[in-house]
Amino acid sequence: MSELPATRLYIPAALASGATVTLDQAQAHRLQHVLRLGPGAAVAGFNAEGGEWLCRIAELGRRRAILSIVEQRRLPELEPDLWLLFAPIKRVRLDWLIEKATELGAAALVPVWTARTQPGRLNPERLRGLAIAAAEQSERLSIPEIHAGQSLTALIGGWPDGRRLILCDETGAGRPLAEALAGIPPEMPAAVLVTRRRVRRNGA
Repeated sequence: MSELPATRLYIPAALASGATVTLDQAQAHRLQHVLRLGPGAAVAGFNAEGGEWLCRIAELGRRRAILSIVEQRRLPELEPDLWLLFAPIKRVRLDWLIEKATELGAAALVPVWTARTQPGRLNPERLRGLAIAAAEQSERLSIPEIHAGQSLTALIGGWPDGRRLILCDETGAGRPLAEALAGIPPEMPAAVLVTRRRVRRNGA
């Protein structure tokens, strides 16, 4: 049995036995100062195209780390092409949404400005960092694509042919989500749009 890696790292570079890859400063810091690993320690490197590989730390410094790739642990896997479309919410809840959607296998995360959304700045690089961290923790091989925010009107107007759109509605009048998803062939691209209806109080 292969040695159990101390951690998993997303590595966008090509992975192959006998090759070496250079990690960025943040990853080097994590290995050295957070996990307190040293040269020779085993870690797992992964991406959607190459699968997951057993690697060893060949060099570890203040600004970079070099991994030596040893052997493949997991082959690439076919994953469902399911997008999550959502209206951005407060930062803490948004972080949780990105984390859980990544863990559940969303292929893309698409912020949507709806009629009652308060437009604000979204940092795609920060959201991507959250998605990478979630993938590293959840054994996922791929990283969801983070789309730029756009209005619902623009999104629907440019909707790609062949991708099924499922609308989630709090009124309860529609079919259960599990039932709707079960009726879609696994190979068909799909998307789930989450909306929130306005709550009326005191007849207002």
